[in-house]
Amino acid sequence: MNVTDATNYSAGFNDGNNHQTTFVNDFEYDTYGNLIIDRNKGITEISYNHLILPKKITFGTQGTMTYLYDATGQKLKKTMTEGTNLQNTEYLDGFQYTQEALDFFPHKEGYVKSTTTDNGIPSFNYVFSYTDHLGNIRLRYTKTETQGLTILEENHYYPFGLKHNGYNSDHKIFEFNDGTNTVVLTPVTPNRKETYKYKYNGKELQNEFGVEMYDFGARNYDPAIGRWMNMDALSDLYPDWSPYNYTLNNPIFYIDPDGNYVDVSFIYEKDDEGNYKNQNLVEAFEVFATPKEGIAFLSNYAEEGQVIAGIEYGKSGEFHNNGIDLGFGQLAKGDNAEGRTGYEESERGLNITINLREKGNTDNYIKTIGHEGFLHADKYSVDYSDDRQINFSSGIDKDIVKYVESLTKKQNVKERFNHHFQERRDKVLEEKLVPILQSYYQSKGIKKPVKEVKDGVTDFID
Repeated sequence: MNVTDATNYSAGFNDGNNHQTTFVNDFEYDTYGNLIIDRNKGITEISYNHLILPKKITFGTQGTMTYLYDATGQKLKKTMTEGTNLQNTEYLDGFQYTQEALDFFPHKEGYVKSTTTDNGIPSFNYVFSYTDHLGNIRLRYTKTETQGLTILEENHYYPFGLKHNGYNSDHKIFEFNDGTNTVVLTPVTPNRKETYKYKYNGKELQNEFGVEMYDFGARNYDPAIGRWMNMDALSDLYPDWSPYNYTLNNPIFYIDPDGNYVDVSFIYEKDDEGNYKNQNLVEAFEVFATPKEGIAFLSNYAEEGQVIAGIEYGKSGEFHNNGIDLGFGQLAKGDNAEGRTGYEESERGLNITINLREKGNTDNYIKTIGHEGFLHADKYSVDYSDDRQINFSSGIDKDIVKYVESLTKKQNVKERFNHHFQERRDKVLEEKLVPILQSYYQSKGIKKPVKEVKDGVTDFID
């Protein structure tokens, strides 16, 4: 594959290999669709581990980048080798170490920078970040005793992640000054580099050897071409899209928290004129997703930093950490159900999809999303989290499981019966879905007795 840059503008895509004159391709891939050579960046080889994460990147005779991960694919260490020089970066739950010394660790509004003084005792300084709705770190600032409130760095981005150039180039870092015996802010230079590299979408920029790619966890992203190094492991869910696409080519609205798929793309689909295809569904989802009951539900599936219906989730949810992803889709044509929840195994674990009608009223969509989410998706997730199987080992009372087993041997029927019979005991829909519906009706000036709302919810249970 090749990319031709007609502008010859070096600040954007760097056409390091003019394939029209060298007669060799810019990019080469292995049989699984993983990038193994990028001649524009001088990458001569990329090797991967069993999780399809880069293990070693070789830059000809320049040097190498090697990576170490834990069993789940979490990055633990990055080593840059250039000649006889080694630069080690280690990662531990947000704490980051450079050359085995603590560099920084996070707090809720940014991070704490550690600077080593002449006596070896670290000095700690709070840094605060201003982020936009997509998690892009637009501004970092701090306050010191000697220099007061100071901006460390300001960044603004084009939609697919390239940084604006030509302004806000002032960039400072912390450094210990021997003369004053204090920690001061000093400009970045080629020999005095920044170690905090989290920028676009809040992800770490890999800029060693001019790679200029963002590490999203599951995959690495090149903002110059708006594409990934690897195929989407869940690309079968999006047959109409390239498996290398970023956020369904809509980076202003969507984010891709870890390089896997975006779970609300179906809900927020737009037509050719830029209007939502299903405004009632959008309204219903946002009514469901914004009160405490909806937030509690979605927080189990969200990844740290993900924004859903305008709400950012500060940590990854329990089900997400267990390899469970939640998405939405459309019912098959001819299916007269209000909604159905299906699941399939994936490389990461389990994909759960709530399928909805093509057309419907807002309140019916709220009921369906709540029913399928609270009643089916959550029960599948609790069951699967127990032993990575859907076998009613957890979340369903044993006497119900035994009774349903006596009624039918069909797995899909057993799942529905078990979930619905358990709901008759737990009354989760009355506890969680009824308040959401009541709030919606009140906002529209619709007066409905609580009993009528409850009956409308329990009518869904067959």
